[in-house]
Amino acid sequence: MAFVLDRIQRDAVYRFVVSDLAEVGNLASALEADEVNRARWLRRNFDQATQLLDQIGWQKVGSRECYEVVLSAADALALFGRLYERARRVINDSISEFANTVLKEAVCIAEVSGQVLGGHDSLSPQRSHLRAVEGEQPE
Repeated sequence: MAFVLDRIQRDAVYRFVVSDLAEVGNLASALEADEVNRARWLRRNFDQATQLLDQIGWQKVGSRECYEVVLSAADALALFGRLYERARRVINDSISEFANTVLKEAVCIAEVSGQVLGGHDSLSPQRSHLRAVEGEQPE
């Protein structure tokens, strides 16, 4: 399977591949625990990642405008399947964190605005529901 990455894509893929390589550190513990299949799986992950790095470069930042990558279909699907799952986790975690921050700010503004405009906290009856959503105990 052949595909081309531009420099921005290459650098993003590089960062995720390096992060993926961190799991290879579990190879020794998998062998110690007699988890031979997991150890082989980790070695395959290492082989796939290093094969990609051989083609896109081992340096942090790419120097070319584009990078042609040729991997077997099985290796490309396995490697980019892992990268896809990791990217989804990062996206979902970031969205949750962002949404939580924005929600807290919006509640704060609504409370302050309610106090300024009407002289009272217009969200008070709903406040216990918001705390339950955030994992806090209602008052």
